[in-house]
Amino acid sequence: MSDQLLPHPLAALRAELGLSGEQYLDRLDNVHCALGYGRMAKSRQKVSRWENGVNSPEMPARYAMARLHGIPREAVTELGWPDFLLLAFPDDRPVLDSPWTLAGTVAAVAAAARGGSMQDRRGFLIASGATLTSLSTSWSLALAEPAEASPVTPDEVVPANTRLTPALLDTLEQRLDDLRRLDDVLGGARLRKTAIAEYDLLDGLAKRTGQHGPLEHRLLSLLAESARMCGWLQFDSGRHARAQRYYITALRASASAGDRQVGANTLAFMAIQVYSEGNPQDAVSLVRTAQDAIARRTTPRVKSMLHARAARALSKTGDRAACWRELDAARTEYARGPHDDDPAWSYWLNPGVMRSVNLFQRESVSRRP
Repeated sequence: MSDQLLPHPLAALRAELGLSGEQYLDRLDNVHCALGYGRMAKSRQKVSRWENGVNSPEMPARYAMARLHGIPREAVTELGWPDFLLLAFPDDRPVLDSPWTLAGTVAAVAAAARGGSMQDRRGFLIASGATLTSLSTSWSLALAEPAEASPVTPDEVVPANTRLTPALLDTLEQRLDDLRRLDDVLGGARLRKTAIAEYDLLDGLAKRTGQHGPLEHRLLSLLAESARMCGWLQFDSGRHARAQRYYITALRASASAGDRQVGANTLAFMAIQVYSEGNPQDAVSLVRTAQDAIARRTTPRVKSMLHARAARALSKTGDRAACWRELDAARTEYARGPHDDDPAWSYWLNPGVMRSVNLFQRESVSRRP
């Protein structure tokens, strides 16, 4: 099968069915007629124009698509084009819809890595607008509610040779740090499989703990960071649906761990994807949620990172005044210097990055009308 990225939900659905554009249109036409709308006007480029955003299908054609792919009719009008087509990918639902509990995190973690080559090739977002807002709000609310301990049943007990210990977690943490630094050199295409293997290793440990405690929370934090890294590497390779699955799973794991910083960092990385491929205002909202959640619970370096990310998102919206305020705040926080509690993943915010922030600000000022 070709490894070509699928930039639109309809293209992914056609690939799943193994149909060309003309073959898909023939099948859609039969459903269109069966629904009482008559025969469709056909052209060789009709489906490709839908997928490329040149044209949008008329409502009868959308209803026919919903019937063809088993999507509720009301979703066509509630979600609009082409978002209603996202309901045809059932493997995304555990990631998007699971409850914000430890059990929900376990379900999402398992679902995030599922999917064949077609799933891996989806180059479009699976969540935007209200869905993204709901996810980030749920993350904030889950952090505000202390996790309840749950007993470990005999079949859930981790074998003695893999029991959680501080030394084991130190080793796993170091492996993630090594992977982060390899990404600086090798990039996402080379490291995707390695990152997923690390994620699977952490998943195998986390899903068998069945309880809340300091070591379990630390393991969930590592799993969240691992999912965040998988999301970044998938995004770096243009696999946007898979990237969001991992990012959302990272949010869930960080909430179960009570780790605001890892979750805030995940939201900041989600914002990069959203302002690059979606609505920049959604990206601003993600960063604002992160800033609100850790306003008094993090270091100046992390605050600086979030201000810089907010500035980038705001620059995409055209709100220059707000962008400049965030850039000034990023410089102010960074000038406060490093802190013993700086998370390991914040190493990339260094003088070189800050010079690029300053350059970005100077360029923005020079373009001021």
